[in-house]
Amino acid sequence: MEQINLAYLESIRQDRQNKTIDCKDCSETMLQYFYTIHNLFKFIKNTFKNFELALWIKSNEVFIKRKNTFHSNDYSIRDIVWVDFGSNVGGELSYEHPCIIVKNEFDKVFVIPCSSSKLSKAYDRTGNLYPEFMIGKRTDGFSKNTAIILNNAKWISKSRILKKHNQRVSKTLYNDIYNKLFQ
Repeated sequence: MEQINLAYLESIRQDRQNKTIDCKDCSETMLQYFYTIHNLFKFIKNTFKNFELALWIKSNEVFIKRKNTFHSNDYSIRDIVWVDFGSNVGGELSYEHPCIIVKNEFDKVFVIPCSSSKLSKAYDRTGNLYPEFMIGKRTDGFSKNTAIILNNAKWISKSRILKKHNQRVSKTLYNDIYNKLFQ
């Protein structure tokens, strides 16, 4: 594993002039980048499964294509959209997930992620639903039963939205979500 010079990187962060200097003009910073890529390669090679690597690659391609883009597309509350959350850590959701739009601003939306694969984790051993989850059903606008993950709700850039799902959650479910989220 290559040793990253964190003190150097912090000095770059502290100097505001670095916000205007192209990285290609800074050989030491590019060297630190190379070390990071080398470490990342080793990490991925030793820990990722093929499925996760495919998701990671696809997510990074989305990042590269949308990094400097600006989206102000019009979405409506209750819309279900596909969002790429990128690579995250711990219990944060990563990669692509359907989300419910709760609030819509000019260039950002407040979304609640959903996951049908997290459905079993939404219940405790006695079969009671954990308070940080709600369940969306076909009658609510989903194609299958889906866990609505309230504690992962957040504001995101509209640039993270991959596509609109052409479905909306029911008004009843939306009102229940809104009331539980903002009680």
